[in-house]
Amino acid sequence: MRNDIQPYVTLYHWDLPLNLLESMGGWVNEDIVVKNWITINEPLQTAVNGYYTGVYAPGRREHSSNEPYLVAHHQLLAHAEAVSIYNKKYKDKQGGQIGLVVDCEWSEALSDRVEDRNATTRRLDFQLGCSFVMQQIREDNDFYRVQEVERIAEWEGGETIGEKAASPWLYMVPWGIWKVLDYISMRYNNPPVYITENGTGQTSAAILHGHCWDNFEWHLGYTKRFGLIYVDYKNGLTRHLKSSAYWFSQFLKAEGGKNLKLD
Repeated sequence: MRNDIQPYVTLYHWDLPLNLLESMGGWVNEDIVVKNWITINEPLQTAVNGYYTGVYAPGRREHSSNEPYLVAHHQLLAHAEAVSIYNKKYKDKQGGQIGLVVDCEWSEALSDRVEDRNATTRRLDFQLGCSFVMQQIREDNDFYRVQEVERIAEWEGGETIGEKAASPWLYMVPWGIWKVLDYISMRYNNPPVYITENGTGQTSAAILHGHCWDNFEWHLGYTKRFGLIYVDYKNGLTRHLKSSAYWFSQFLKAEGGKNLKLD
């Protein structure tokens, strides 16, 4: 705060208390409810990777045909309930705001055929649509946080576009974030949006601007580095600024980062 950095606090980032999972079934149960507040980080990822692929906690795949939809819906209901409570009890006194984190991967149509264009829209509707069209969320949300990963696909072909990054699901397509923002603005009546995560992950030359420092990356552990600040895990967790940190500092000081190059 002394350096004019405003904190944004996420209440749920996939770390559901074990007791709620064991006693109530976690997000499968409709009754589970949870200055700049974010209620849930990427409900899509919890639904898909927690209850379809089983990669994330709680690692369920037994009922993958219906549980991901239940989980996504119940998370959004929980978000709407948290927003309602905040608006009624705290907002006037605190003067803050509350919102939701959504994530997506932009898609390009393989051709101008109607079928291909519809395929891209359908995919984005699955990733973004439910978070923007539910009445309880649309009317009460102060803002959305958008996290767009650099993986662009052409449909219907499923072909990925761009250079491969370090993680198996990441590709470098910088212009994707602009198209996502334009799409959200036009389709959902230009809601307030904060870009809170985007990037490619670190290989020898590809660096993400999504995290402040390297940390534990869920199922990837410490094998991938996503930070602006390098953390030396073998020597007392010492920190070192990466070239991307200096670039990002210049970007923030410049007008839109136009014509900036990484030296």
